[in-house]
Amino acid sequence: MKVLYIDDDWKLAGDMRVLMPPEIGLVWVPDSRAAVDFLYKGDMPDAIILDLCLPAFLSDLDETEGLRLLDLMRNMLAEDVPVVILSQYPSEEVEETCLKHGANAYVQKPCKVNDLVDTLMRLVSDS
Repeated sequence: MKVLYIDDDWKLAGDMRVLMPPEIGLVWVPDSRAAVDFLYKGDMPDAIILDLCLPAFLSDLDETEGLRLLDLMRNMLAEDVPVVILSQYPSEEVEETCLKHGANAYVQKPCKVNDLVDTLMRLVSDS
């Protein structure tokens, strides 16, 4: 399974690449611009892990960048690809907002890699 992982935290990205099981081919990009470039090339992943707080590119604020990218993916780039939001925000309101914008699941950081893998597997098998 190929998973696009969008997160500006280099250390976490490195940890994720090491901890993911071999059946998960993790492709990491650090920001919205790189994610858009990757998706426009048409090599669609089976699933996407998206951090909400990314450096501003599509929006004016880092806090809204992930939602802007999610909207763009849902409207143009990856309409049918399952998206898991991986975020440090513990609020149910934030989770609800993400689901309304088209996310398929919300996982709070820090999380167990096994739980994230189980979520990815479930979403890909359901799609």
